[in-house]
This record gives sequence, structure tokens and C-alpha cells, in this order.
Amino acid sequence: MGTVAFNSYLQPPVVLITCPVLPTPFNGVKLGCGWNIMYYGTECHFLCNYGYAGSGFKVRRCQRNGTWTGRDFGCHATTCLALRAPTDGAVLGCPGNAGANYDTVCQFSCNSGYIGYGSQERRCQHDGTWSGKEFVCQTVTCTLPTNGVLLGCKTNTTEMSYNAECRFSCKESVEEMSPTVRICAENGSWSETDVGCTELNRLRNSSCILVTAFDRIIPLDYNNNSAFSVTSTLSYAEAVNYHYELGYMFWSDIREGNIKRSNMDGTNIKFIHKEGDSYGLVVEWNPLQLYWTNIINRSISVSDLEGKNRRVLDCSNIDEPFGIVFDPHEGMMFWTDGESRQVMKSTLEGTQCVALVASKLFRPAGITLNR
Repeated sequence: MGTVAFNSYLQPPVVLITCPVLPTPFNGVKLGCGWNIMYYGTECHFLCNYGYAGSGFKVRRCQRNGTWTGRDFGCHATTCLALRAPTDGAVLGCPGNAGANYDTVCQFSCNSGYIGYGSQERRCQHDGTWSGKEFVCQTVTCTLPTNGVLLGCKTNTTEMSYNAECRFSCKESVEEMSPTVRICAENGSWSETDVGCTELNRLRNSSCILVTAFDRIIPLDYNNNSAFSVTSTLSYAEAVNYHYELGYMFWSDIREGNIKRSNMDGTNIKFIHKEGDSYGLVVEWNPLQLYWTNIINRSISVSDLEGKNRRVLDCSNIDEPFGIVFDPHEGMMFWTDGESRQVMKSTLEGTQCVALVASKLFRPAGITLNR
């Protein structure tokens, strides 16, 4: 019987461990493993092309068991969150509520009467963000004419926005010579030409006191101890007030039952309201409003200085209002009430009407504010 000799020094055969070849991702590249055999320990690195984002493992290693670490790597197009049309505007080139792909361009515009602020064109960038700044639309507004003073607008007393129909007066010391009703256009300019004005010698004495004296209104210059009449054909002037910057004075005539306005020199008299017995009126300078009392209607009313946008304040505690005064700093008004024999207080809107004192007064009438 023969023998078989074994050489105990022979080494076992070497088995090389390999992993399957990993594909290059669409819209991406594969680095570090470009050959056909992937040996144990080999690392593959993956990147996406510009405008694409990766998902999965960017680095994968060939393991001892012939498999790769991690999950497959893929590249998909970068998307940005959807951009909506601005309020009072429109957007073009964007896919609505869906996300936008890389390099998508959105363009924005505003409706007529609005002006845009921000980036009118925005592009979806490779990192999933939009270029530029948010685009917003704001109402077109017109500025005051160089020599005009705003009296009020048809829609709002102070708002000079697109399509607003506003009335203007000249500044102090000038007189209107052209139409003062103008409309704010969509480009931010006023219709018609600028307010035409010529110089007028108006009453400017800051030390002047206005006094009603039956059929006339008399300015008193207490520094020079002088007085002169600016109106002398009235029926029965009672309450009086003024707006210094506009050069207007207002008064109630209880015989004619109305409220009128004129220049401070008594010219250009204009009818404002048909208003029965009004023993108190006051001008609010900001906003430009006129308040007055009426003992017949048992009411306090307000309008702009042209007599428009009139309304009656909703206060159930008004019985027989006489004098009236404002506290513009606190936004309050006060009036005397003959029938309830009280001094009353409310906001300028006529809310929160309350009596200032619990005791009854004997026929309270005149009132002023010490501030």
C-alpha cells in the first residue's frame, strides 16, 4: 500500500473578496471606484451634477461579505418651494402650488394702482432657495401739491391713494384760482394741473381772538387793543372756531339754522350744513374734521371741512348739548348738557359717553380746556 505524503508547509489557496460594480448615478458622478473589479475595502464616492440633490449614501465601502455599506445613491432635480402671487399682483412662469425645478424663473407684476417692491424676477437656485427678495405690491399714493393743503378725500379724510378724489386748498396767504378737485393717478401723480394760487392778504395775527357779536364776527387784537369787523351781514352768529393753517373760520347762525365757512378776512363765504340750533362747534386739525352740537336734534355731528362724509355720533347720553371742546392729546371731547345739567365726556368717535361729575350743575353752557 502506498503512502501519501503531505507537505505541512503548503499554504491554503487565497480567495479574493469582491463586491458587485456600483453604477454611476444619473445626473451625477462616481469617484474612487472606476474599475471593473471592486475588492474588499474599496470606497466609492458619489456627487450630483449642478442643480441636482443627492439621496442615499455619498460614500460606500466594499465589506468582507461581498456587499456594500449603506443604501444606493441617486440624484434628483433640485426644487424650490412654490412662490405665490403677491396680494394685488400676479406671477408668471411658476408652476402654481407645486415646487419649482432648478433654474425656473418667476416674474412678478402688480395690478393697476399698485407699485412693486422687491425682486421682480426670481430664479430657483441649485441649493433649493430663490434668488432675490420677496416681491410685494403696495397701493400707489400721491404726495401733496407743492402749494396745496389737503381738505379731505372722497373715500377717506387723509388717504391719498390711487383713484382717490381729493379736494385741496391753498396754503395760508394764497387764494385758489383753479379747480381743487383732483384724482390720484396710477403713476402717483395728480390729475389736472397743480393748484393755482395767487397771493391774498389774509388775517395772520396770531394774537387775534375771534368773537361773535350778533350779525358779525370780530377779531380782537389784544396786544394792540384794536378790533375790526370781518363780517357784518350775518343773521345771528353764535359759535365760532377756526383752522389757522388753512385760513378758514367756521360759525353757526342760529337764526338761519346753518353752519358756514369763510376765509379769515370774511371773503369766500360757503354754506357747510343746514343745522338748526348749534351753540357749539370745534375744528379738529388732524384729521381735518368739524364737530358741532345741536340742541333741537339732541345730537353731536361730525363731517370733513367741506361738509361731506357727515355722520351723527352714536351716544345715548346726549340730551341738550351746548358748548364743546377737544383734548387732541387724549383723543377725547367734552360738552355741556343743559337738560341733564352735566358735563359729559366721550371719545372722538362718540363712544364711552360718561358724565364727569355726579352732582347736577345749573344750566352749564360754555366750556374750555386748560392744558
